[in-house]
Amino acid sequence: MIVSLLLPIRSLSSIFPESRRPRIIGGSNAILSEFPYMVSIRLASQETIAFGEGFYCSGVLVSSKDVLTSAICVQNGSGQRLPEEIKLVLGITSRTNSTGMIEASANIIWTTASLAIMRLTTDVTELKPVVLNEFKQQAGKQCLLVGWGANSSIRYMVNDMQEVYVRITTDNCPDGMICAGGERIGSGACFGDIGSPLLCDGSLVGIMGSEPKQCGGTVVAFHSILRHYNWIKSQIARAEAVTWVEF
Repeated sequence: MIVSLLLPIRSLSSIFPESRRPRIIGGSNAILSEFPYMVSIRLASQETIAFGEGFYCSGVLVSSKDVLTSAICVQNGSGQRLPEEIKLVLGITSRTNSTGMIEASANIIWTTASLAIMRLTTDVTELKPVVLNEFKQQAGKQCLLVGWGANSSIRYMVNDMQEVYVRITTDNCPDGMICAGGERIGSGACFGDIGSPLLCDGSLVGIMGSEPKQCGGTVVAFHSILRHYNWIKSQIARAEAVTWVEF
């Protein structure tokens, strides 16, 4: 396990309950060139305190104008968040260093019960979107989980984006989901890594939307891209028409 700079999670207590705070455990520092589509999702109001304070979810760029994440990342305790509440940061692996960042905002949000797509106000042409994988993944396949968060069970976040190997499993996996667990004890997802992508063969197969029972090694259910492929593609193709659409 690689230990990175750890910073207290002060802002997340007002965003997610204790068991739903973002983290990956047992990972190593990720390289931007390998994951240029990664998006750090933040609360705009808390970003005024300090850069990185508002981070609460991950997402991925699926087109030059659309960000995909878990539906829970656009919700709060009383309902749906407005687009202007959310700040999107791309082009960097650091949670707290803004050098080289591309800042974006959304003006439309589409959701299902599982996923959300945020339509950007301006196209992001500097970064390559992730490829959507529309194929079934076989049990035992090695894949990657990528995101920001802690690399230990201590409730602190790392500064740098992390990647960790996981393997696909079909045992007791809920219908419409794709499941994966860490390759070894002490590695994999941890509490609240919501919105983080599951990547196989360099393409997107799942978005994390459920909680692990414990940090590292536990099998986690991801919202399946295969299951939602047609919906994702249809939203990407939509013309801008409304501020909020729920399906």
